[in-house]
Amino acid sequence: MFELREPEEEDESSDNIKPKEKHTPDVGEKTTEPLETPSDDSNPSEPASDSASESSEVPSAAGEESSETSSATAATTPVDPSPEKEMSSGEAADVDLLPPGWQEFMMFGRITKEFLEDQRFCSHYKEGVFSCNDLIHLLEELLVFARLWNEEGPETWFMPSVLRHISASDMEKRCSSAGGLVVDFTDGGPQSGVFCSLMSHVLSPENHSPYSWKLHLSSQEPSCLYRDCIQFEVPKYPGSVTFVDRYEYFEVHVFTSKMWEKELWGHVRKAVFGGIETVDETLGYSENKPRPAIVCPRTHTDRPHPAYIQDKEWICTSDTNQFGDLTTQFLWNQTTCIKDLFSVCSELVGVAHKWKKVGLALRLDPDLLDRIEAEKNDIKNNLLETLKEWLKKSYDTESFGDPSWKLLVDAVAHPFGGEDRALAMEIAAKYNVPAPQ
Repeated sequence: MFELREPEEEDESSDNIKPKEKHTPDVGEKTTEPLETPSDDSNPSEPASDSASESSEVPSAAGEESSETSSATAATTPVDPSPEKEMSSGEAADVDLLPPGWQEFMMFGRITKEFLEDQRFCSHYKEGVFSCNDLIHLLEELLVFARLWNEEGPETWFMPSVLRHISASDMEKRCSSAGGLVVDFTDGGPQSGVFCSLMSHVLSPENHSPYSWKLHLSSQEPSCLYRDCIQFEVPKYPGSVTFVDRYEYFEVHVFTSKMWEKELWGHVRKAVFGGIETVDETLGYSENKPRPAIVCPRTHTDRPHPAYIQDKEWICTSDTNQFGDLTTQFLWNQTTCIKDLFSVCSELVGVAHKWKKVGLALRLDPDLLDRIEAEKNDIKNNLLETLKEWLKKSYDTESFGDPSWKLLVDAVAHPFGGEDRALAMEIAAKYNVPAPQ
């Protein structure tokens, strides 16, 4: 029997194992080799030192190569130890990632073909299948883009949906909640995307409008350009037209001279309602039709809301009762409530000498009119005091309704009132109310 024993001199610890050299056999040589048994006089520590020296040579060589590479890089690249400058260079690198015109696009919604053809967008296009021109045409068809009138410089488009929103304070400074046209919707509010698409439509040359619309400029920059409040100009007319998205309804405010007011309002109304019809067809909306309205002047809520005409009467469905929890519906037989004393008085200068008869036709108490007369003021002051009492509702409002242009027109034309039907017709036409009875 053979007795198997391990050599006493061999240490099997990993630290003392000498790596075998790779042997490439010659042709005809057997590939199996007998294991070599270390001799008795061999020192077990020597292979470990040899192995350590061999393994230490490899990193040293790599380190020398890395050192040479670093030296070469350092020789060609200037090193700036300032951390502030390193950060600024990083910011500059981020800026370089943005295509030219990016700031113009985000701040003013203006975009050029050069911007869309930048190499950073090239991955979106496929030659012969989908090009930059195809993208522009698609976005124009969907009313996302509007081509701007630009006689000089590159062809430019406008994209209102990327603009920032206006603050509440700026909104109140730019637009009054009264006096403008309200676009109300039958189902409680406009659908998504209608406002921005309408802005693109009225600005596009293809909107079938007899006149061009342009962004209102101040020192070559838009004076009011927000996602929900945009100001336009119609070059044929002085002034401006401002659109406001109140999210539950739209407002349109026209600022122009008296000479052009009626004509411009007709043009604006046609452009707005015709534009919304086009937008609905483009976006596939078939319900929630728009209707003309005003901001309700007879509100019992803190939030403004529309009132619209139905069967020749103003109807408001958003007012609440005194408890604020039940929705009621108010109908009144006048077209517009009025609060401005001096605007009313200026319209009635022609019948100032008949101020007392007008006061009676407005259903004021005769004793009240006698007290005004007893103060012995001139006729204009008497008319002013009479209208002041009328606007203060010093009469039976439950029977005759709140002060309105309709009641005023009827009082001016009344045979026992102002007796001036021509003036009454003029006021009715100016404030768009029915002719006097």
